[in-house]
Amino acid sequence: AVTTALRDVYGMDGLRAIPGVRLPFWSVFGLIAPYGISLTLADPIAAGSDGASTPRESSGMQIRVVTDADLRLLVRLLWQAGAEGIAINGNRLGVQTSVRKAGSNILVGVTAVTSPYTIQAIGDRDTLASAVSKSTQRSLYDSFAQAGIYPQVNKESSITLEAAPSGELSYAKRSE
Repeated sequence: AVTTALRDVYGMDGLRAIPGVRLPFWSVFGLIAPYGISLTLADPIAAGSDGASTPRESSGMQIRVVTDADLRLLVRLLWQAGAEGIAINGNRLGVQTSVRKAGSNILVGVTAVTSPYTIQAIGDRDTLASAVSKSTQRSLYDSFAQAGIYPQVNKESSITLEAAPSGELSYAKRSE
């Protein structure tokens, strides 16, 4: 109930509030968990088709890159699958954290992040991996593949996430 109230008061900012998704209240604190996944994706200029760091020649066409909308979609899928905490390139997401574009940069909160993008999520490894897998997100992966973007999902045995940034509560009072 508290997490739902906080989500309703603050919204999800750049992540958008999702009906029925409840964020754990303790998701704002630092977590060390023995379970989770990491999802890495890179702009096609930064990675070849096998995911290795080799430059790719342009054929003169406009190259599609990973966008803030791609990252928001993947984050939404992980929250919906029950992720207990998420970070993008080490930047922990809280209920007020936006993932947005500013000029040519993608910002997580106010921090610019660059390719390759690594999304770490704490939660049930099998459920989270399935939520963002090629088998369940075929059209997304087909779109990525056409652009030369090849997401890599790894089930992790240990993940450490920093505490999420906390905003000032203006509708809640601390009980003494």
